[in-house]
Amino acid sequence: MDLSELEGELAQCQACPLRNDAIAPVGWYGNPESPIVFVGEGPGQVEDDYGCPLIGPSGQLLDKALWAAKMTRDRVLTTNVIKCRPKNNRTPDIAEADFCAKQ
Repeated sequence: MDLSELEGELAQCQACPLRNDAIAPVGWYGNPESPIVFVGEGPGQVEDDYGCPLIGPSGQLLDKALWAAKMTRDRVLTTNVIKCRPKNNRTPDIAEADFCAKQ
């Protein structure tokens, strides 16, 4: 399966209750060929609003770290363990992460 097919499946996902409170699933951003992947816990409010992982406060810290290493986001891949924002930005639990990983 290529990334465009996976992206289409992700956009249609309704498999768990987290989807009910999220605007849409948040997939990945960056270079899928990169050997460097940053994985967050789950999308926050900013990520849910814009549909892009790690762009809120944690993402801003990541950008600073990448800049210090003379890198930019287009050279890495960012994603989250779960793809839909948990209500009230709570930390996703292990069962949710496991469920999302198997979809």
